[in-house]
Amino acid sequence: EAADRANTIAGHQEAIIDTASGIRSELHGVEDKTPWWARMLSQLAIAGAIIGIVILLWQTGIGSLIKRIVWALGWFIPARAMRSAEMDMKSINKDTEMSYREAVAVRRSSDPAYEAARKKLKRRTG
Repeated sequence: EAADRANTIAGHQEAIIDTASGIRSELHGVEDKTPWWARMLSQLAIAGAIIGIVILLWQTGIGSLIKRIVWALGWFIPARAMRSAEMDMKSINKDTEMSYREAVAVRRSSDPAYEAARKKLKRRTG
């Protein structure tokens, strides 16, 4: 009976060795693939980090510095500010008929923040 068990064990051992060698030969064709959801989470994390850095920079004041530099270069100036500056330049120029009152009226109508500030100052001065 011991000889039968030994033969059975030897047969199982050879089957295990054959299976292991088959696995070893097929292992070279295996590719590591990342699931779609893991790639998406990675991209969302990167986007979140970039947005967080932008918000942090903006809140620390560096964003307004960058905005001032961009405006100093003449890029991305808001249309409202361009209109206001144009009206001010026309009111200063003696060759045009626009008065300073007209320039202020244009600014008041185009910029709600300017109008609110003007009203506050008017209330303060009486």
